[in-house]
Amino acid sequence: MPIEIKELHIKATIDNGNGGSRDNSRDKELKKMKAEIVKECVEEVFEILKEKEER
Repeated sequence: MPIEIKELHIKATIDNGNGGSRDNSRDKELKKMKAEIVKECVEEVFEILKEKEER
């Protein structure tokens, strides 16, 4: 039996980085992780393109 959602409430709290050096290290770690994800995605796209060329 399907369920119908009529309303969805989302609550979020955003911190503008007033926490000091702890936030800076977290920001650096996030940037590093994002760069790794982008690198992996680009490598995967190149692999797919390479496979299509070989066909």
